[in-house]
Amino acid sequence: MAVAIAVSPAHALDAKGFARMCENDISEATAYVSGVWDKRRDDMLVVGGIVANAMPDKRDYEFVRTIVGGNFCLPADANLAMVLVQACKWVKANPDKGNNTGNSALFSAWEERWPCPGQK
Repeated sequence: MAVAIAVSPAHALDAKGFARMCENDISEATAYVSGVWDKRRDDMLVVGGIVANAMPDKRDYEFVRTIVGGNFCLPADANLAMVLVQACKWVKANPDKGNNTGNSALFSAWEERWPCPGQK
């Protein structure tokens, strides 16, 4: 059985645009991060339920899970402020990645700050 998941950014925003939000309108940046986070949660519910049951090979499942949900492990006490601050710091420190999608920039920021055990 083949399973397809559409992976799309929350909306067409690049990392440069997100960096401008962090500098000029933190409430807009917060709303963007919250939207990406909500979409990730919903996508991971699909991956953890439907996709996990359709993919008996654990390696295939882990590949899809990482593509859809990123490759980071947040601490139990993580909150929106923590992930927002990390994302804003990352785009400021990585202007060369300005053409990355906003989603990609957020996931890269979180992967750098909170790698899963056994990585990095």
